Amino acid sequence: MGKYVIIIFFILFSAISGLVFCTGCIDQPQEIVPESITINETAEEDYAVQSANPTISPAVTLNLSEGGRQGQGKRYILDTVRASPMTIYGLVPDQSMREIQVWMLDGNISASLVPVLENGTFRIVFGANQTAALNWGTRQAMVAHYPSTGGNFSIRPEPFTGKVAGNEGGISDKTLSILNNKDYNPPETGKYLCRAITVSNIGDSCDLIYLEGLDTWIEITSISYPFPGKILLSGITGLPEGSKLSVGIATVNTHPTPMRYDFTHETANGEAVVVPGKKGFNAFSCEIDISRLYTRTYFIEVVHRGGSFPEARDVVNTEIIAEPLDTGKYNYINWSLLDLPPLVPDYTIIPEMPESEVELVAPGTGSLNSEIPYGSVMYCAKDGVCRVFNESGVHFRSLYDSNAARITQVPNGAFVDTRSVGNVTFIYSGGELILTRINENIFGDRGDCL
Repeated sequence: MGKYVIIIFFILFSAISGLVFCTGCIDQPQEIVPESITINETAEEDYAVQSANPTISPAVTLNLSEGGRQGQGKRYILDTVRASPMTIYGLVPDQSMREIQVWMLDGNISASLVPVLENGTFRIVFGANQTAALNWGTRQAMVAHYPSTGGNFSIRPEPFTGKVAGNEGGISDKTLSILNNKDYNPPETGKYLCRAITVSNIGDSCDLIYLEGLDTWIEITSISYPFPGKILLSGITGLPEGSKLSVGIATVNTHPTPMRYDFTHETANGEAVVVPGKKGFNAFSCEIDISRLYTRTYFIEVVHRGGSFPEARDVVNTEIIAEPLDTGKYNYINWSLLDLPPLVPDYTIIPEMPESEVELVAPGTGSLNSEIPYGSVMYCAKDGVCRVFNESGVHFRSLYDSNAARITQVPNGAFVDTRSVGNVTFIYSGGELILTRINENIFGDRGDCL
């Protein structure tokens, strides 16, 4: 019999003053119909600061243009997945505008003109190479500059030097000096730029957007057992604070005969929320009840899916050893019908979790603890341990009674006898007895799988 194989089975929208954030979008912008959503804003100097977190449901537009004085901008933070394309859709404050000026501040300062469609919408496209240039956890500033009339911008880049220059409108030399000083970091320069735009006599307005680079990775760093029946997982991630994670625990090898089996003994689930961590990484932790799980090898998966970020996950394997539970019930073995040497258990041999399904091999050829030499006796006792003896009755290996221990690969043409003696399996190959397995332990709802 062959091996058993276990198969375990943006358009990003947020917004800024009529801006809609979208990752992976390349279509032409459509007319936007805002939905009513409550926005919590906190004042900071001349601007309202709003975190534009791209976990908002697709096709939802946030109307953030209401309120504030004429010409006052707002400041937003957009979590931007590095190395992923992103498109920002916007709606100008005046549909007579035919173009806007978009400033990028990343240590240098540059500007480009973006056309406005007849319905007042525009889009700003970032390629994957541009978002990949963002440093993780740092901010690059972008300013959407809306002209007052006739497409005359209060501030513009000089055509040959690229330096920021003021139009007629009262931009001071001191402000221009600050804007052209590369020693200022992008967030500070962006703040000065937007302030200069809004205080000009021309009447321009702006929106200031911080692009904060992040990576959608997850890493499980710690697994512990703080109390009986509990498991505590901890890890780090590049996902932003508040991101929700799903945690799943399931056996690596499924139960060999799943009919009428209670799988609450082999699966558990939990949730975690990303919180601020140390050394620049965010963190998560989750405590899960594993009191119903049997002794098995499990995989633990932490995954973030849904929303506007790409799916992220981490998977590790771990052994969960359940406390022995003596129910007083076990399979009857008629030992008088068995032709065996005396089996003397050596309790100093520490049980191990099988490295794979049990496989019968020629003596001296096995390398895994789950490879059992021909002629062995496997006694799965009521204490949940399968002890393996050689033909002379010498105990040489102990394995935890688990799904992997109950799945056996046998040579082609092998004969399996499960009827001669109750709860005992004999396996023959070429007329030779190559394994005697005694199943005293009651395992789940069904028996072995060969």
